[in-house]
Amino acid sequence: MAAVKKTIKNFLRKEWVKKFLKLYSFLSVIIFIVLLSVYGLYHYGENTQYRHYIKDKSKIELSFNHYVMIWRSTYLAEPSYPLELECKGLKIKVRGEFFCIAKKLTLSSKAPFVPGTKYNFTVNGIYTFFKPMTLKIEQIPFPIQDITLTSIPFISKNPHVHDWFEFQNISENTKVELLTEPPLDLEYKKEDAKIVVTAKNGFSQKTNYKYKVIQWEEVAITESEVQALSNYQKTEASFFELVSNPPLLKNKKRIVAEGEFFSPSSLELLETQPRDGESNIHVDTSIILRFNKEIVSENIGDAIKVGTQEESAQISIEKTDPATIKILPQGKWEYEKVYNVTITKDIIGIDGSRLADNKKISFTTIGHIKILEVTPKNYSKKVSLNTKIKITFDQEVDHTSAQKSFKIYPNAKGVFSWEGNTLVYKPQSLTPQTTYTITIDKDINSIYGLPNTSPTKWSFTTTNKQTVYIGKSIKGKPIYAYIFGSGDKTVLYTSGLHGNETQSIKVLEKWVAYLENHPDVLPKGTRAIIVVVANPDGYLSKTRMNANGTDLNRNWGTNDWRTDTWVRSTYYPHGGGLSPFSEPETQALKNLIIKYGVDTLIDYHCCISGVFAGDDSPRSNELVKIIQQKTGYEDSVWGDDEYLVTGSMTSWAAEKLGIPSVTVEVKNTPYEYERNLEALKAVLNF
Repeated sequence: MAAVKKTIKNFLRKEWVKKFLKLYSFLSVIIFIVLLSVYGLYHYGENTQYRHYIKDKSKIELSFNHYVMIWRSTYLAEPSYPLELECKGLKIKVRGEFFCIAKKLTLSSKAPFVPGTKYNFTVNGIYTFFKPMTLKIEQIPFPIQDITLTSIPFISKNPHVHDWFEFQNISENTKVELLTEPPLDLEYKKEDAKIVVTAKNGFSQKTNYKYKVIQWEEVAITESEVQALSNYQKTEASFFELVSNPPLLKNKKRIVAEGEFFSPSSLELLETQPRDGESNIHVDTSIILRFNKEIVSENIGDAIKVGTQEESAQISIEKTDPATIKILPQGKWEYEKVYNVTITKDIIGIDGSRLADNKKISFTTIGHIKILEVTPKNYSKKVSLNTKIKITFDQEVDHTSAQKSFKIYPNAKGVFSWEGNTLVYKPQSLTPQTTYTITIDKDINSIYGLPNTSPTKWSFTTTNKQTVYIGKSIKGKPIYAYIFGSGDKTVLYTSGLHGNETQSIKVLEKWVAYLENHPDVLPKGTRAIIVVVANPDGYLSKTRMNANGTDLNRNWGTNDWRTDTWVRSTYYPHGGGLSPFSEPETQALKNLIIKYGVDTLIDYHCCISGVFAGDDSPRSNELVKIIQQKTGYEDSVWGDDEYLVTGSMTSWAAEKLGIPSVTVEVKNTPYEYERNLEALKAVLNF
């Protein structure tokens, strides 16, 4: 096999064989051309037709109705333009030159055609059946020039982004169509060579959008140009169509840009200083706006407006940090003015986000001093004799001038103190059932605002009830006595020596309220003292004994006092205390009785329905009968083998001080106060 190949190679290298093969190739081309020409003459003759159309911005494509031959072609363009012809068919190289046989040719420019420019092209060297033909083409390249997409929502190479599309390089005839998914209601605004496209209703938060940009452009042409364009208007590569009346070259360029972007969360106004609705703002105060993300510096001045209802304020704006804006007045705000601050959706976050809605806050600047609140209120009744008089101003005031302006009538000496912007006056003592008038004169000096312009006056009436601290319990709970009236005669009512006897406590609670509302019940020269809860620790724990386990009605220094006690059949080894008056509660009551020189003593308990004299004296027994008559409780006496009573309060008062004393045991019903009311009144006249 190798020998055969070598023989063939040697044969082809012979000179006469090489000449024969060259001649054979040339004759083959000639034969092919002759056959092709004959075929073309037979089928088409001289009826050669062509059409041309713009393939893109730098190419014109020529289409023939049959094959043509291109050989040594030349082409010219007016205006002068560098061109070359490309054959799309069979190419044959003969003696260094190419023949091309094809039905389509492409005339290419090395540079894009200038939009809207009319060109004349001449092409030679095209043959059909050995007959040369010259092509003369009049062409208006399609007028679309690429637009530039300079801004995409929430995407930018710049330091900040916007929430709109922006297109540059827009001619008068250019139209832009924007498609998004999800769909958006878009608004187009054209300014010179720029188009800005915004979403009318904004973007949905945290949503991924896809977009496509389609470019259109329309150019008017003359009637004579319509025919020239008709040769290529319907080709498959056409980007245009002809529209009549008037004739238009309507060029449509499909998608020129597409992509996607992500809509972030909304910009939020987190905090304002002053707060919305705040008043008494100093006239040199700065407005602070704090957002949830960094703010774009541009357009801040257009997005923020400050002013009163009458006029806009002159302001300066600066960023104190990326997310905080500071607004200063040029000079000072006016006194006693309501200022409105409007922050529009034109303010932009660094990620292109905006406020969901325009924001508006208002504040009122400081003005003349005003009194916001007084205590006690005007025309108050039954004001405590221990009350503090308070005047609250709407702003910081000069303490000295405010205290000088304070007047009280009838005069009541006291001391001043301050709680913020509140002046406090604590009288040393107020007289029961007395009407006091307070006056605050004008011209109190303000620290930041203006002085008050008119005096303020109000009055209140004190209660007939004095609240007196008489001592404290084992656990430190206060024990109070309520005192009504004054005079030489004193009646003492007590309850709650046994903390779990709540029905007796309710009787005296209501008796205190009754005397407060009916001061005329007290006879002239009579003082009523009421101790509602004599055993606060036992009352809170709902037990008979105090916190030491002592029965306070067995701890009094009577002749029969003993440390061990009985309650019916229950024995308490130390129920009477370690000694008479060993408990702070009994000491407080003893001191009260002695201090006020008590003339009559009624001690309320519950719940065996009876009235018991403290001793066997006529006065104590007379008092028992009065109470029995008013209440209907049975005649009872202390002591039997089951219930031995020793060291009681009423026995001590009667035995040691000669005070008519009675213990009243109410029933455990909700009507005991009403049952005892007349008896309580009757004791005042005893």
